[in-house]
Amino acid sequence: MDNCCASCGQIVLVIVNVLVGLLGLALLVGGCLLKFGSGLIDVNGYIEDTLAEVVLAGIEQSMSGVLDNIVIICIVAGAVILVVSLLGCLGACCEWKIALIIYSIIIFLVLCAEVALVVLVVLFRSEITTNMKNAMNQTLYETYDNKADNPVVIGWNTLFYKFDCCGVNNYMDIDNAKNFTQTNPSFQVIPFCCKEIEFNYPKLTPPPNDPSFNCSKYPTTENSNYMRGCFQSLEDFLGVNQKY
Repeated sequence: MDNCCASCGQIVLVIVNVLVGLLGLALLVGGCLLKFGSGLIDVNGYIEDTLAEVVLAGIEQSMSGVLDNIVIICIVAGAVILVVSLLGCLGACCEWKIALIIYSIIIFLVLCAEVALVVLVVLFRSEITTNMKNAMNQTLYETYDNKADNPVVIGWNTLFYKFDCCGVNNYMDIDNAKNFTQTNPSFQVIPFCCKEIEFNYPKLTPPPNDPSFNCSKYPTTENSNYMRGCFQSLEDFLGVNQKY
């Protein structure tokens, strides 16, 4: 009976660690793709150039730097989880006591770190969110204009159509930018906030036969993302909008 229970325990431990190892592998591969994969998030580095202009108050670091740090954390966390799961599998399969001891210590430390992280997120999430949103709004206000060769403007436009969003909160953030005027007086929103864009990027004004032309004149929630802000889109993309 004891041997049967011990065997069942070993099998359960191996299965759990295989699943955890797959999770770690997914984090590791996903982080590497985001860090080193060409064109997965950005287009010719334009979005990164734009987010580099968004400096967060208090930590004096750009938003692109913060996002880069998050990706690095995912890579490190994935590698650690993968190694821990391998230790757990080795300890269970080979009854290797040292591996099980190391495994137990690491699991304890990881749990402590997770509890501390959850507490920090709960305590400071609102402040962090407000800080990031204000920094994005200020940068959009200061940098967005009608110059098609401005890499920061190209970055904003790329962000808008790649992430299906418009402005930081909505299209009014663009209208309120200090150096911005519509390229076509009849436009209510910029073409890059439309759901269908076929004209040659990065032109700022589409031809009349382009789907985004009518969308820019008569935006609705069906043909345009004009009411969806990019801050929400980035939150959704990074998965930081989970409910605690």
